[in-house]
Amino acid sequence: MKKGLILRAALGFAALAAASCTTLDYKGDVLAPSDKVDIFFALEDIEKPHHVIGELKAHAQANKVDVERMQRKMVRAAMDRGADALVYVSSETSEVQNRDLYQEFRDSEKRPEFAPDESDTVRIIKALLVKYGEAPAPAGP
Repeated sequence: MKKGLILRAALGFAALAAASCTTLDYKGDVLAPSDKVDIFFALEDIEKPHHVIGELKAHAQANKVDVERMQRKMVRAAMDRGADALVYVSSETSEVQNRDLYQEFRDSEKRPEFAPDESDTVRIIKALLVKYGEAPAPAGP
């Protein structure tokens, strides 16, 4: 019985910690890591030759993770993927239905701290990753 309670508490804390994290989705090229990333809010603001190497999307619970924390994580991810610049494209919030990770706890324990709201607000930030210089020529046969 004690093992079950400890396991349930550990699962509950792990789920709560995971819910408050920023999740990143990246589609694009991964190059050698860069040392710094310039920040822009429009591709037109970049004055030197450049090309887009990918798109990065971050999402997190709006009431648990602030925008600055999400942006810091995006900058680190851009550097890890070899970008020279990060161009923020959009930032929005969206109301989504929670995945009910706690159904068995709610049914067995009847404890409200294990019962999330029916919906949650998620913040989504989209950005383009940019490399300075001309795009490499496509490899041909």
